[in-house]
Amino acid sequence: MKRILTLILIATIGSSLAQRSFETTPQTINLAPASQNPLANRSVDVFTAEDFMKQAAAGGSIYLAEGVYELNAPLVLTNNVKIVGAGMDKTIISSSVAGNVIQFASDGQFELKGVSVIHAGNEYGNALQLDGGKVVIRQSRFSGGVWNAEMNVGGVGLLVLGTTQGKLNYNVFENNGLHGASIGVTSKMDVDENTFTNNMASGLVYWGNASGRASNNVINNNNEHGILVADQANPRLDTNTIRANGGHGIALWGDSSGRIIKNAIESNGQDGIFLAAGNHPKIDFNVIKSNTQNGISYWGSATGSAISNQIENNGINGISIGGTANPYIFKNDIRYNTAAGVALWEEATGDLIENSIEANGTDGIVIEAKVNTRIENNFISKNFQNGISIWNNAYARVIGNHIIANQLSGYSAAEYSHSNIQKNEIRANERWGVISAATAKVNLVENIVVDNIDGNVYLEE
Repeated sequence: MKRILTLILIATIGSSLAQRSFETTPQTINLAPASQNPLANRSVDVFTAEDFMKQAAAGGSIYLAEGVYELNAPLVLTNNVKIVGAGMDKTIISSSVAGNVIQFASDGQFELKGVSVIHAGNEYGNALQLDGGKVVIRQSRFSGGVWNAEMNVGGVGLLVLGTTQGKLNYNVFENNGLHGASIGVTSKMDVDENTFTNNMASGLVYWGNASGRASNNVINNNNEHGILVADQANPRLDTNTIRANGGHGIALWGDSSGRIIKNAIESNGQDGIFLAAGNHPKIDFNVIKSNTQNGISYWGSATGSAISNQIENNGINGISIGGTANPYIFKNDIRYNTAAGVALWEEATGDLIENSIEANGTDGIVIEAKVNTRIENNFISKNFQNGISIWNNAYARVIGNHIIANQLSGYSAAEYSHSNIQKNEIRANERWGVISAATAKVNLVENIVVDNIDGNVYLEE
């Protein structure tokens, strides 16, 4: 049985729509059935959810009492409007028809606070769509988006398009058929202290040329990625908790960039951070641990830098670099990963400088195929196989490293590899300091190779 709910409409006064402001003196209209009227000594008009739709479309400030407002059509807003509910658990705006529950399309202002916007039923649609203007969304919930895969529409809690600018604070984006929030085109949104959880694809998506800052959010238990950054999007992602998502913690596609700073990226089903194609982000001061696959994966032609991250206890490698990727890896702590600390494959290049690479399950650094890399001033110790292994036709310049107490050899050069090894300390490894296959080319210059158990240098003839 539907209840007719209290609605307080405050319509701003001005000579034209362009002059409307949230700060002007309001006209107040109280809406409630007489039996539920909290203002019993006043005369009160009675309206339905359809009347709410008309008043909201006209613009102004609308205060919604506790209850469920069931809309029979998408609510399209083109004027300045402010909608305030009694709290996201108390005031619910819902619709089961196809399309967006609420759509704001304007160059004006839109504010939403203290409501839940729910797309109900099986028809495709999003909870809220924004297209232009300046917006503030606070303390609200967005759920129930239904995705139509054939039409590729709907499924999003919040879809942001056009040149929209604004803020999302203290909201919940959950249980949507695709993404929690999708921010695209040239939108610029600051996304702070929200929760993105239990969405069927990604929690938070940036695409097109979107930008803005996402900070202090909790992004967990989404079926695919925690955060997806695509196309040429350029957000700053900092101080977020990104954990237990089914895919990557953060996935970057296309030519996207941005900064990834001081996040906790933990226990995700694939990589902590995955970069493909031409990505070039800065990845600094993050804790990246206990992810099922790699801590960070660079593929395609990805570049950028990874500086001062803690990368540990990941299910494969700490950092994996493949394709033609060419990152700069500097001053990271890379330890306790199941396979290698750093693995370079295919035609990757890149520089590994001043990292601490310790106690990984296979080699500290493994280099294969046609890789060309510089390894300089790293501390490589106590790894369960070799400190550094180089294979096939790979080439490495290995300068000024401390390669100490690894459980096999300090440096192992396999067939047809090329190594220029200069000014390193290679000490106290359980097998050889340096061991080389006959077809490997090894140039040893001014190294300290001492106290290795089986011997210091073995060059097979």
